[in-house]
Amino acid sequence: MVISVPKREALRVYTLRADKTLKVVKNLFKLSGWMEETLSKVVLSTALLTSLVKHATPQKVSLEINLKGYRFYSEGDGYGRVRALWEGSKEEGTLKVVREVGTGKPYLSVVNLISEEVEENLNHYFKQSEQTLTYVKLIYNGERGRGILVQSMGGVREESFERIRERVLELKDEPLSLRPEELSSLILRGEEPLLVGLKEVEYYCPCNEEIAKSSLLMLSDQEVRELLRKNGYIEVICKFCNRIYRFSEEQLRDG
Repeated sequence: MVISVPKREALRVYTLRADKTLKVVKNLFKLSGWMEETLSKVVLSTALLTSLVKHATPQKVSLEINLKGYRFYSEGDGYGRVRALWEGSKEEGTLKVVREVGTGKPYLSVVNLISEEVEENLNHYFKQSEQTLTYVKLIYNGERGRGILVQSMGGVREESFERIRERVLELKDEPLSLRPEELSSLILRGEEPLLVGLKEVEYYCPCNEEIAKSSLLMLSDQEVRELLRKNGYIEVICKFCNRIYRFSEEQLRDG
């Protein structure tokens, strides 16, 4: 992800290429059609939303969309590391953003969905909750993905923001063939853009055996005994990366 600013305007443009990250998502979850596109765009959005937390820190931001009986969820941190999951949901028609702001208490915002399109809902979120001039565009074709975020840094003239937003709106599929810096230059043509930052984005799940074992604390002693008696071990599967952890009675007793 490249961060650029025009020389004379108080706004910034984030341009994201996430082909490798979305390939991991595709291989992990084996989705297709609308569900694949929705989860992929939620991941693209989350990578862009890491601009809301402190750069190069473990501070996290997460995005959740509850739609058509499913929960699409992704989280990322200031290092550009993202991961995702999907599951059934009884909640319907909401978008939630949670971000850490360094005070110990995360900031939570919930808005109602206005569309089945991730992009439209995310722009609605920014308009309702962040109170900062922001525009997001997501482009995904099943193999490649690009994300663009244009945001005021305070004091920008509204007509200047609209001029840049219109250029983003005009984009079709051509960004899929461009590198992030090329895309940024295209959007900020004639604005004397300056590249001020670069962030690597990757799919990353920090799960490990200790975390998997700690999840078993949610089970009662009776449930643990029944699972051990049935299988001889207890299996924990990470919803974010499908990694499988198996624990024998001896391992659990030693823990």
